[in-house]
Amino acid sequence: MSGASVAVMADGSGFAPVTTLWDGTTGTETVPTGATNVVIEGWGPGGGGGRGGAGVVGGGGSGSYSIKTMAVSGGQTFSVTGTAGGIGKSFVNGSGTTSTASTITGTATMTVNAGLGGLTGGGSAGGAAGTGGDTNTAGNTSVGIEELGAGAPSGGGDVVSGVTGSTPGGGGGGSTTTGGNGAPSRWKFAYT
Repeated sequence: MSGASVAVMADGSGFAPVTTLWDGTTGTETVPTGATNVVIEGWGPGGGGGRGGAGVVGGGGSGSYSIKTMAVSGGQTFSVTGTAGGIGKSFVNGSGTTSTASTITGTATMTVNAGLGGLTGGGSAGGAAGTGGDTNTAGNTSVGIEELGAGAPSGGGDVVSGVTGSTPGGGGGGSTTTGGNGAPSRWKFAYT
């Protein structure tokens, strides 16, 4: 399965820049013919929101963020391993789940880490800083006993109680009924 692509007007070289997104999906990304550079951005999946009593439940932490710029040539490939966000807790009080890291390998190797699931006592940690990027940033933490799911660095914003995490990489909102699921991982390839 391929990611979603968006093409814009051609530059002076005749190559039209292309952006491809992989949201929680797995497959092979192939560098388009004529591309000479790529900016790769990755967001780990968000943690699921917890379920608990009013005022004592935490939203999920956000996934980590990495960015890398590199030279490429048409036909090179990246293997993309996407992951779903953590599952929000429902039915009984408890913590939301933590997903797994998302990776790309091949022409470059990068990893972004998942945010932790929201806790019944409040709060949750963001994913540890990833690896392989020019810049690797840890995910954001949901703080204290708020029900907000944490927004990801350079990604989606915070979400409220019980809402699915904002894409890319946001944690699900905690709730007294059903915690929101975390957002899936995202890999973005911007070719020029």
